[in-house]
Parts: sequence; C-alpha cells; structure tokens
Amino acid sequence: MKQPLRILHNPRCGKSRKALEALQQHGHNPLIVEYLKQPLSHHQIKEICRLLNIRPALIIRKKEPAYALLFNKSSSYSEAQYIDAMSNNPILIERPIVISQNKAWLIRTDDALQALLSELS
Repeated sequence: MKQPLRILHNPRCGKSRKALEALQQHGHNPLIVEYLKQPLSHHQIKEICRLLNIRPALIIRKKEPAYALLFNKSSSYSEAQYIDAMSNNPILIERPIVISQNKAWLIRTDDALQALLSELS
C-alpha cells in the first residue's frame, strides 16, 4: 500500500505553515506529523536522511539553544550522535520536511517549495 505524503510540521513555524498551505492549495492532503509532540525515533530520522540523501548534520538546527548545550563547535560528532540528539530534542530538526514513499524534501526556501510542487504535479 502506498504511504501518504507526510509533512514534518511545526505550526508555530512560518515556513512550515506556508509549505502545508501550498501543498493543500495544490490538491495534496499530507499527513501532518507534529514532530515536537510526536518525537521521531532514531530509525525514522535515519530514514529521512536517506530519503533526503544528506548527512544528519545537515538537518540539525545549529542556532537552537539545545544545540549549543549538546555540541561543542571544536569537536566532531558521528551521524548517530546527531540523530540521537534530534530524536531526544526534536526542536533540533529542520523543518518543514515533506516525505513521500521514495523521497523527502527539506523546504527552507521558496525555490525548494516550488521545486517540490513541480515534482509532485
């Protein structure tokens, strides 16, 4: 069975609200995953990174206070450490992320949103 389109959504985030609204206006009804209320597991984050085709360090929010508490700028960390940090502190996950069965998109810019909408149509 085909998995529905999902969006990792934070209703307090303007970019997240904009992406959800655009998807809905284009006829998509994604499953809304409020990841701050329903934290993702280590496995789920690892799978999202695989679908995005990026390393976990690229979807962690480095400007969040939790990041500074957990990570030292002068040290290097493993993928598993980044994933564990995001699983335990979901505020560290960049948003929004839209996920289909075979691919995911990090929607941080208007260009990324337009590319997603084009790809889904």
